[in-house]
Amino acid sequence: MTAWRGPALAGLCALLACQRRAPAAPRAPVVDVSPAVDLAPLPPALEAPPAPALPTSFRLDPAHTGRSGFALPRTLRERARFPARGRISSQAVAFGDGGLAFTAHDGVLYTTDGTSADAGVRGRLATGDRVYGTALTGPDGTLYFGSDADRFVAWSPSGGLRAALATDGDADTSAVLCPDGSLRFAAGHVLYAVEPDLTVRWRLEVPGKIFSSPALTADGLTVFGAQDDRVYAVDAAGQVRWSVVTGGDVDAPPAVAPDGMIFVGSDDGMVYALGPDGALRWRHAVGGHVRAAVGLGLDGTVLAPTYGPRARLVALDRGDGHERWSFAVAGPPTEEYGLASAPLVDREGAVAFGAPDDTVYILERDGALRARFPLGADVDAPPVLVADGVLVVGADDGALHVLGD
Repeated sequence: MTAWRGPALAGLCALLACQRRAPAAPRAPVVDVSPAVDLAPLPPALEAPPAPALPTSFRLDPAHTGRSGFALPRTLRERARFPARGRISSQAVAFGDGGLAFTAHDGVLYTTDGTSADAGVRGRLATGDRVYGTALTGPDGTLYFGSDADRFVAWSPSGGLRAALATDGDADTSAVLCPDGSLRFAAGHVLYAVEPDLTVRWRLEVPGKIFSSPALTADGLTVFGAQDDRVYAVDAAGQVRWSVVTGGDVDAPPAVAPDGMIFVGSDDGMVYALGPDGALRWRHAVGGHVRAAVGLGLDGTVLAPTYGPRARLVALDRGDGHERWSFAVAGPPTEEYGLASAPLVDREGAVAFGAPDDTVYILERDGALRARFPLGADVDAPPVLVADGVLVVGADDGALHVLGD
């Protein structure tokens, strides 16, 4: 639009002043945009992260989203380490007043009296066999976890054994706390529902062994996978509501999105997206076994850790499953080499995970590398944040490492 200037504009104003007319309605300002300017598309809006909170359970919440309200560090250095006598493949949880609890393959639960370099291990509970699962910190501070000694135990904050339950096989999964105070965990072929004192409410046996730690949906279903190639959803009474057949063992724990969608990987090299009713929405081949829990990014991605022949972290679009980006990890091109560490998502959408190349990685939410730190041994455990800039992760060197800026 051409603007009028100078005497011509002054003359027109004088002419209009002599006429009676209704006042003009206000007009929106005109903004000229040069067609030569390339306006870049806006990045996708991020979902709101959870409020900052200390980790008390596997994958940070009953839905296993892997989302933290804390921020990942910008750089990595070791601030402290706590030794065990066996490999660590479990996630650390908060315990007591500023301490941590973690389990190891030496069959011991360890607790620390802090996270700083001058803190130490203050408690140990030996179970008699390897511990793979992450401990659950109950509302009163009791720690719940199982072991390959075919036991599931409750350990009180005072350091005493509160209760122990004999199970139908190795109790390898992490437990999840239900809104009514009961717990769900699996051992052997059985899913258990127990009270806080470990009184059994019900038990459900399935044909395959269960390595998949159960997750909870918003409407109270317990969702887990098994080695009969199925994903199960079980209601509060212990009845199977639905099951879905996949093409391989389902050792990976599922993750439940805020909209009720369920995402889980399988040994058939697929990531499955299931509706709250179990209906298959999509599946996507990622090129290798998926045995760790997926993470749910804040930008609409499903973060799947994969095994070989090309081990990588793959970001899939939550809507239709197409691949957005991937980050490969160096290693031999074999099917049994891959990522066993479930990815962590911070409040800005950045991602942290461990890898079998003895390294902890931090990626930006678009997959670009932010930082890496070599630990000298495989990192199969899920990392977790205990404060802004303080990352905690176990490794095959038998130590829990505290990393940060």
